[in-house]
Amino acid sequence: MNKEGKLLWVLIALFLLIGGWYSVAIPLGEGVDEVPHFDYVRYVKENHALPIQPWQDNGRPLLVSMGHHPPLYYVLNALVIAGINTDDFSTTFIPNPHFEWGGNYHNDGCNVYLHPPVQDWPWRNSVLAMHLVRFTTLLLGAITLYATYQIGTQLFPNTPWIPLTSIAWLAFNPSFVFMASTVHHDTLMAAVFTLGLWWLSTLSKTNLSPQRGVIGGLLLGAAMLTKLSGFSLVAVYGLTFAYFAFRNRSLKTILPCAGSTFLIAFMVAGWWYLRNWYLYDDLLGWGMFRNIHAHMLRQGSFTWDTFTHEFLYQLGQTFWGAYGYMHIVFPEDRWLNLWKGAAILCLIAVGVIWHKRKSWFTGKQLEIWGILGNGLLWLFLSFVSFAMSTSGAGHARYLFGGVTIFVLLLAVGSHALTCFKYQPIITLVITIGLAAYSILLPVKYILPLYPSTNTFIVSQLPNETTITNIHFGQDLTLVGYKIGTPNKYGQTDLELYWQTDSEHSPDLYVNLYLRQADNTLILQYNFWPIPSFSTVGWEPHTIYISQRTLQIPPGTPPSELQLGLTITEGRNGIALTPKNAKLINATEAVVAVLQLQSTVVFAEEIKYPRADVFEANIELLGYNISPPPYRAGQALDLTLYWRSKSPIQQQLVVFVHVLNSEGQLVAQHDSAPNQGRAPTTLWQPGTIVTDLHPIVLTENLPSGIYTLSIGIYDWPSIQKLKISGGPFKDKDALIISTIELP
Repeated sequence: MNKEGKLLWVLIALFLLIGGWYSVAIPLGEGVDEVPHFDYVRYVKENHALPIQPWQDNGRPLLVSMGHHPPLYYVLNALVIAGINTDDFSTTFIPNPHFEWGGNYHNDGCNVYLHPPVQDWPWRNSVLAMHLVRFTTLLLGAITLYATYQIGTQLFPNTPWIPLTSIAWLAFNPSFVFMASTVHHDTLMAAVFTLGLWWLSTLSKTNLSPQRGVIGGLLLGAAMLTKLSGFSLVAVYGLTFAYFAFRNRSLKTILPCAGSTFLIAFMVAGWWYLRNWYLYDDLLGWGMFRNIHAHMLRQGSFTWDTFTHEFLYQLGQTFWGAYGYMHIVFPEDRWLNLWKGAAILCLIAVGVIWHKRKSWFTGKQLEIWGILGNGLLWLFLSFVSFAMSTSGAGHARYLFGGVTIFVLLLAVGSHALTCFKYQPIITLVITIGLAAYSILLPVKYILPLYPSTNTFIVSQLPNETTITNIHFGQDLTLVGYKIGTPNKYGQTDLELYWQTDSEHSPDLYVNLYLRQADNTLILQYNFWPIPSFSTVGWEPHTIYISQRTLQIPPGTPPSELQLGLTITEGRNGIALTPKNAKLINATEAVVAVLQLQSTVVFAEEIKYPRADVFEANIELLGYNISPPPYRAGQALDLTLYWRSKSPIQQQLVVFVHVLNSEGQLVAQHDSAPNQGRAPTTLWQPGTIVTDLHPIVLTENLPSGIYTLSIGIYDWPSIQKLKISGGPFKDKDALIISTIELP
């Protein structure tokens, strides 16, 4: 083995090391559709059969949501875990009922699934099985890298550092590592597709014999038996064979190889599509898919605007680093900068390749470039076609099988920056930089979103704990609490110690109230006890902790405050009856009494004071706004500061409008004050209310000056409140600021 070959295995080993760390560090079930894909594997393992999906009147229940996919990935992994007991699947992988899909929306927990202690080391049963499938998938990622390198050596036989650098660009792409370290058939698709391109690239330098067609047919059949996008490889094969026939001016020279290739492919994968036809009345099973996954179907037409602002945007956003269900993404300005850098490198590479075309390439190598470009194009088109019928198809993970041409261009551009001098150093720098990037990205942005759940037993409660043992219904006990002394700004930390009394608790919700001695409500918090770990997954006789920072409203005078709790089943469900506690009403138990020694001081600086008065005696004291620059597609934070002169009976909503130079609405944010956490019915006269509005500026807003306008309306009548004092008197909205977009 030469030096470059050894370095290839070093790079692959480093990829396996980082991918192995991903596989262990990222909680089980947090890969894209990971649990449903694993459920398919488990079904095949336990039933020794493929699932039959519900269709028309066949009477079949939906047992495997991913059962519409071709089965190769699932059968292979069913063999891997054949000897492992997975009967605990349903109790090990419990969906997080609080999860809401949305890009970087983590208010109620980022995790898609709960992560009970059974998932910790030592691994057993379903946990062990999923880790084994993850490791098998990681090996498939390594195969993709190996095939990519082999293609590169055919294009650059005398410049081995270029193929090695291309491997670094792919191996340490965080999105590629993530997909390869979780359970998903996209990684098998990437491996088989890249192997297929490698096989095609070897044909340009060898005889087109029927024997060679056997290997190509196996790869093509494997692609078609992995995912419907495998049909894009059929197009690549067909066009390549057609080109060879044109080049040789003879159809006879390619027929034996092409015939054996497509025959073997049909023998490998044809039965699956015939099965679809028999069971679901069409070869692809598309009608069955649309019936089961109707929620994925596109509503409305697929326009050019949809293609650019949804499909291409998603693709660009998820290529350089996306995690979870693609709901955890890298900050936009950073991945855009990576794309800008990549575009520059690719342009440099194209220029260099054109300049060196005579010395670098023979006709055979130009054919390989054509094969690679053809592969990426058809794979891309297959997902454009998918996106025309469904939403959310613009994920870069779909294209990893065809990015060989892209990473090779990045490698050429990287070395061209130094005129192809210091090639080992350039490869080393890129490897270290990208490897560090693939490690630091999850460390900074991902893993903190999956906090471990702190638990202990009663004997381990902190010494400062006040024991309460308040029972709520038959399901929950507040064992005790710990609360600090409020500082002059009214802030204090609260810990609530819970214990479930049932093995099957419902999803419980906490309503916390802070009242004055006369029961006047001055503060309310509504929250899940642990947003990332619902009570449905709690184990009996284990203490769980809720941690909150209370903010007593500024202006609250010295007084004795009562802390009360109501527990409901879900956000709006039935309240559980408290026992063994002083009651404020039938469902609210007094938990603690808090002594406020001095009037609460307002902690924030209001940079832009105002003196506007709305109906209902509501004063706008001022606002703060996040500093420029402001960019389309990004959010700016506007914080308003309100004070009421009297109690408010209405449920009021604050609106913030962004208007262009013609007064047209281009962006907005409407919500009850402070995103619903400070409803106006809870405002106390004289206290200052902080009201944050994160306003997302619409994509592709042109540069220019925009106006921020705010107002208040009643809910649900939508009747706007008039301004009764200030420069905008008698109007129903006021202008508070302007912003400039570059």
